[in-house]
Amino acid sequence: MSHVTNHRTSEADRPASAWAMGLAYFAGCVMMLIGVFSALAGITAIFRDDVYVFRGEYVFLWDVSAWGWIHLILGVLIHP
Repeated sequence: MSHVTNHRTSEADRPASAWAMGLAYFAGCVMMLIGVFSALAGITAIFRDDVYVFRGEYVFLWDVSAWGWIHLILGVLIHP
């Protein structure tokens, strides 16, 4: 009996290129940094929730605690 081997490699069998692996690691690091910074911005907005904006003779007071919670939740979800 003869054993026939197939020397053809499929796409799944080939190793990924170093360039593709480096780009994937970079994207992962950027996502982690975005998650950390978003969570920090959310915590800051929760504890310091009053923002004053001066426009001409008018002063506006904005409460940004809702945005703080949104940023905190998204930051925790993005950062693994």
